[in-house]
Amino acid sequence: MTTITVHTPAQVAEPRGAQLAVAAVLALRDAWSQLRAGLAQHRAHRSRLAEAAKVRAMAREMAGHDPRVAAEMFAAADRHELG
Repeated sequence: MTTITVHTPAQVAEPRGAQLAVAAVLALRDAWSQLRAGLAQHRAHRSRLAEAAKVRAMAREMAGHDPRVAAEMFAAADRHELG
């Protein structure tokens, strides 16, 4: 006959403040991700504004030659600026 010895691990108490620490770390992670998302959105908006300004400058140059194309370019710049 064979004997098997099974050791049961001792119960370990949860450290004091562990739940509070986890909640704080999760809150910091969420705040950091929201900050990064907001900064990325702001950068994208600034980029769209700069690109629209370049298109408007080209449209002003084009206005003397072909006003209809210039009007289309102005409209395209407005749409691009809105996203």
